[in-house]
Amino acid sequence: MAPTIHPFHPFDLEQKVQILPTGKLRKPQAQQKLSDCALMEIMQFNCDVQAHKKHKNGIVVCEPIQRVFRRCKDGLMVETTAWETES
Repeated sequence: MAPTIHPFHPFDLEQKVQILPTGKLRKPQAQQKLSDCALMEIMQFNCDVQAHKKHKNGIVVCEPIQRVFRRCKDGLMVETTAWETES
């Protein structure tokens, strides 16, 4: 089972990614600034069935959700959606 992760402010993200799930700090050579990592994004969709007069089963309405990530050279990949909008 994955370790419990407590919520934190997006401002603290860069500091938090330097800590491994075990609680230990990443090795100094593995520590990187997130802003130096490659920026990537994906578009996901949140879909719901809504009632409709002409269609008894309703219609599917989808809304896009943009998610932003940073991929670092050591393989670290972090979702930074909230962090990117805070900066």
